[in-house]
Amino acid sequence: MSKVENVHIGEAKVGRGEMTLTALLGSCVGVALIWRDREVYGLAHCLLPKHPEKNFDVGGRYVDQAIHSLLKLMKVTPGDVPKIRAVIAGGGNMTKPERANKKRLIGEQNIQSAITTLSELKIKVIHEDTGGLNGRTISIDCHNGDFQVKNIPRPEAA
Repeated sequence: MSKVENVHIGEAKVGRGEMTLTALLGSCVGVALIWRDREVYGLAHCLLPKHPEKNFDVGGRYVDQAIHSLLKLMKVTPGDVPKIRAVIAGGGNMTKPERANKKRLIGEQNIQSAITTLSELKIKVIHEDTGGLNGRTISIDCHNGDFQVKNIPRPEAA
């Protein structure tokens, strides 16, 4: 039986073996990195798109910082990057959808930051479930690298 490790807002965690990394996402974006060859996996729960100071100390609060942090925590070298795969989830519109300017929503900005950062690093995205009006959960089984993204339906207004 695997040990479930919750990745909370602003965290970046790495797992191996009998662990399952999981996060509950609304407008936050979850970025999972999968390195099957080394059987090491990472998950970050990102609140904001870009670190204002380009500070890449280990952390998960900012999307760009979190991706670099996961690579550091997973001990990925530049030569290893082609073996890494990514999953992006979350970035839902958790405000009033009828009034939203999509480009100004923090969830949309988080999604774009993840796509841009992964593209710049040449990390292939193998699954994306982002945007829309629902929250999501993301989990990675660190025993075999399987991942799952589930939608959390938005409750109807009373």
